[in-house]
Amino acid sequence: MIKVPFTVDAYYDVKSNDISTFLQRYRGMPWLTYLLENATKVTSVKHFKADTYEYVVDFQFELDPKKETYYRIKYGT
Repeated sequence: MIKVPFTVDAYYDVKSNDISTFLQRYRGMPWLTYLLENATKVTSVKHFKADTYEYVVDFQFELDPKKETYYRIKYGT
């Protein structure tokens, strides 16, 4: 599983965990494109950080073990 955290200002609407609308602004990033195209399952969990008035949204991408290994080698995580 690949976990990717995103920090979002609290004024941004993160009420929904809809990955397609949330990640639209990150389109074109090769590492994210790979995850979106090869994930067998995508889940998300969000947490509010009161001290910075931000949400941290953790997206968890489940991949086939070979594709996960390739991702880690190519993108260095």
